[in-house]
Amino acid sequence: MIIRGIDFPNEIVRSIRNNNLVVFVGAGVSMGKPTCLPNFEDLAKQIAKGSGIEKKENEPCDVFLGKLKFNNIDVNSIAGERLSELHSKPNELHKYIVSLFNDVQSLKIITTNYDQMLEEAAKDLYENIYVYSSPALPLGNDISGIVHIHGNINEPQYMVLTDSDFGHAYMIDGYVSRFLVELFESYTILFIGYSYNDIIMRYLTRAMVKDGECRRYILTDNNSEGWKQLGIEPIIFKQKDFDSLYEGVKYLGKITNRKPSEWKLLLENVSKNPPTDYDLKSEVEYCLEDSNKSKLFTEIVHGEGWLWWLDKRHVFDNIFSCSTNISENDKLWINWITKEFVVESKEIIQKLILEHNEYSDEFACKVLKYAINNQNQMTDEQLSSLFGIFKDRIDDEWILSKFIEIFVTRGKNFFAWDLFKKFYESRIVITPPWSISNGNAVDYQNNFIGKGVRVKTAWQKISVAFLPLYPKTILEFGRNKILEIHDRYCMFGLADERNEPMWMNVLPIEEINRKSYSNDIIIMLIDYMQKAVSELQKNKSSYLQEYIYDCLTSRSVLLKKVALKILRTTSSFSIGKKAELLLKNFDLYSETYKEQIFWLVHSIFDELTEQKRNEIVDIIDNGRNSEDEKIDTYEKYNWCIWLMRCNKKNYRLEKIVKNIKKKYPNFQPRKNPQLKIEYLDPCKWGKESPYTEDELLRMNIDSLIKVLSEYQGDYFDGPNRDGLLLIFRKCVRCNYNWIFNIIPKLKHAINVKSDIWPCIYESIIYSEIKTKEKYKLLKLLSDEEYINTHFDLISKLMKIIIEDSEKEEIREFEDKIWDISCYILNNKLTDNYDYYRNDIIDISRNCSSSLCVMSLIRLYALCNEAEGERYILLFSKTLREEREDKRQIVCVLAGQFNFFFNRNKKWCLEYIFPYLSSENDDEFSDAWEGYISYSGRVCYEDDKAIQGMYLNAIYRLNLFKEDSRRQFIELYSTLIVKGIKDPLNNYIVKLLEYGSDEDYCTFANTVKEMLESMTEKKIDSIWNDWLKEYVYNRTKNSPITFKKDELICVAEWIFNLLSYKAEFLRMITNVEISANDCSILLSEINEREWYKENPNETITILLWILNADDISNYIFEEIKYIIYMLEKYCVDCSSIREKLIDKGKVI
Repeated sequence: MIIRGIDFPNEIVRSIRNNNLVVFVGAGVSMGKPTCLPNFEDLAKQIAKGSGIEKKENEPCDVFLGKLKFNNIDVNSIAGERLSELHSKPNELHKYIVSLFNDVQSLKIITTNYDQMLEEAAKDLYENIYVYSSPALPLGNDISGIVHIHGNINEPQYMVLTDSDFGHAYMIDGYVSRFLVELFESYTILFIGYSYNDIIMRYLTRAMVKDGECRRYILTDNNSEGWKQLGIEPIIFKQKDFDSLYEGVKYLGKITNRKPSEWKLLLENVSKNPPTDYDLKSEVEYCLEDSNKSKLFTEIVHGEGWLWWLDKRHVFDNIFSCSTNISENDKLWINWITKEFVVESKEIIQKLILEHNEYSDEFACKVLKYAINNQNQMTDEQLSSLFGIFKDRIDDEWILSKFIEIFVTRGKNFFAWDLFKKFYESRIVITPPWSISNGNAVDYQNNFIGKGVRVKTAWQKISVAFLPLYPKTILEFGRNKILEIHDRYCMFGLADERNEPMWMNVLPIEEINRKSYSNDIIIMLIDYMQKAVSELQKNKSSYLQEYIYDCLTSRSVLLKKVALKILRTTSSFSIGKKAELLLKNFDLYSETYKEQIFWLVHSIFDELTEQKRNEIVDIIDNGRNSEDEKIDTYEKYNWCIWLMRCNKKNYRLEKIVKNIKKKYPNFQPRKNPQLKIEYLDPCKWGKESPYTEDELLRMNIDSLIKVLSEYQGDYFDGPNRDGLLLIFRKCVRCNYNWIFNIIPKLKHAINVKSDIWPCIYESIIYSEIKTKEKYKLLKLLSDEEYINTHFDLISKLMKIIIEDSEKEEIREFEDKIWDISCYILNNKLTDNYDYYRNDIIDISRNCSSSLCVMSLIRLYALCNEAEGERYILLFSKTLREEREDKRQIVCVLAGQFNFFFNRNKKWCLEYIFPYLSSENDDEFSDAWEGYISYSGRVCYEDDKAIQGMYLNAIYRLNLFKEDSRRQFIELYSTLIVKGIKDPLNNYIVKLLEYGSDEDYCTFANTVKEMLESMTEKKIDSIWNDWLKEYVYNRTKNSPITFKKDELICVAEWIFNLLSYKAEFLRMITNVEISANDCSILLSEINEREWYKENPNETITILLWILNADDISNYIFEEIKYIIYMLEKYCVDCSSIREKLIDKGKVI
């Protein structure tokens, strides 16, 4: 940046802005009026005055002063007195240097001067300045204030003057060199007031690493190459023109500390034309290096003059290249170019491309989108021109569809068709294999630019005008596109003349069964080809015959299928010719082309000559000679049925079918014999019943028993046992009296292990039968042998009965359910479960023993203490035993911990509590999973045993499943807030030690929800007891730093902290927040209209958010709205406006 004729590197300006600049001040600064202090040379002569010792020519000053000291002259004392007695005052340069820094915290000045002029100058601007003096120096990588590295006149005994002093400071003791090494590595350095021949510069530069990355600069009028040898970049001002030095430093400070609104005003003054003034031009160029000022720039400046001014400075170089690495700043300039020049009629976009001979895809996409949104302001020529330039780069289907719409509307149909074809451009994407069994390590997926809905909509628009005029063009495109896809797969060995990839093989060429393919763009293309054929037939074109024949003999399976369909529907060939082409090129039993062959034969068979019909029947009758004679015959059977169903009577076909039925009387024709299906599924599969529901209900009991016990059916031919049992279930579910009456007879006649019994139990469980009626059925179905066989279903039925019963009804059922449950538990009747593959809660909800325990707990809850004793004894016995189903029983009993703790605390602590604190991982996990799933709330939070139980669990968070872990943290957080007086040093520390980022968010959200329901008195208590200290500690990274998402959650506490809001914000805003995650926080401020009662706090929050680096437009808009509302209520928002401008946003 050129300031008053001095070219300051932008690194200097950035470093001042980023609080990373250190200014070294030398003797030259204190020589100007009114300070007029001597330089080192003159000071040495003054010290020697009257000593009789004279300095030799070229003798270094430090060596000369060392000689004086060797002669017992008190060099330090004399130097201090000489400098003090001058009573100097700071000059303007001292003040300008101090003014480079925005505040006392950013003040970083190192001086080799002994005077205190800098301190005097700083007093007028700042209070409480830190001043350090040799040998007591601060850390070199963390300084603030003024540092005298060679001492000062207040302590002359420590002033570094002689060669011996320099030796101790830089080498023997090394306190200055250590300080400088760290300093030079940590900061950008600017030297002022030094000359190339200064002995002090020689000492200073010894501490520098000459690494080639120059971050050390010197303001000088000597452009010597020697500076670079010292590792310093000179910033040149005119020789002996110290006024320009003063002015340069002065305005450097003014510019770097300029308010955002002042930058805005500067840009507004040059908004229409670039500046010609050298200094102003330099300041504007500086704006281009700052992303936020660039944002401001794009909102203010306009015109072609600015475009070429910016281009000359290489602002657009990355945009107009083939780079895919487009930065956020590049996107900013792309938006500016499109907004300023796309609608212009001067072909400016074209000139830019010509200038650079390249452009990025991002630029092309943005220009086209802008053109679409502003199409009403653009001529046909402009839109066509942009289309021509960027057509090859368009791979966005929205842009394609919109431009097609524009061109169709404007009658540019060929342009629209040209774009439509781009929907079908594709690229191969390597994906994991769709099936391990196919033997491929990878699959190759053909990804098209176009997607179904947009392609369909675009065709509807384009076809009206284009299809009638250019049907051949459409047909040629369709054929070439299918062949192109085929050939591409040939490269990978996935296609040849008989095979193509699975996705191509399964495409439904015919209109039926296309539900899941309604948006497939290849299916659409096939339909468009068919429509083009229809158009051509209107003109009886000979072209169509050649086209069909070419496709029938092509190398693509898919194209041949399409050709067979076109052959069927076209009138370009006679019926006989169609049959000839079919029989010459295809096998009638071909699985690949089956559907198209069936439909083609169907369409011509009736009109063929008898000779041709017989030829086709002969082929069908000969069969396909596969290894499986039955399947081969079934295929022949369906061919004949197909032709008999669709055509007039044919005695040969009837005879063939009759002979087949003699051999296979159970053969049933397929519903759709033309469809290709698997050999394992040659006819109707499924649950087809031999009887209807009504037929079963009216059947006499003997016949019913015979059917239920004996009928199997034939899955090959249709009705089967699965279908029978399905209908039987329906009968059971809806007919209580019927099933009640037949169960005793079924029990007598049908084995207990028959598959009808699970049907009966399950139908009762899921039926609408009344609870008392279910209980009566349970009594019928709970004999010992039935319990032993169907314990799982009986336990489910009991649980359903208990859950659906009123209290009085339960007492009626109690003894029977007790007996059955005891039998199942005592005999350890249970299912086998894979605990590693199944969730313990799912197991407990389906396991017979745990279902029995659930039923017994419900019964126990209704008993008095005496009646309940038998339940407690059974639960105790079950928990003491070693049994396979113990895990699910523990899960269920622990799930009712709160109930048992209230009902029988002593027993609960003795029998259930140990599992919730168990050292065994499975026992611990099962118990807590049950507690969380079946109870899910904290009770008796003041009880020390319960508090200890939760604290013990926090160490083992890794054992909880994801959802259970979240619920546990919610319970743990509730316990902390409700039951723990001082949680900081134990409960919270352990949560932060063993928890995850997600756990911290759960804790913060739970506290937020609890604060919302608290009284003011309770909030006072929790804030002063521990919450205030917790927030303070976390902002100081104790015990850990706030996590990004967690901080957002904690910030939302602000809405419920009442009188503690300001105190909370003072602490929390010291932590950097992620602005783009603050949408909920800002929405809450808006929706609650919180800003009305809390304007100062709202401003604090907005400034906090605006201090973040990356802020989305959405967040900016939210903030702008809040500013609007605040100012509506006369709140001063100037600080926020300044911050917004600083971020490049203009309201």
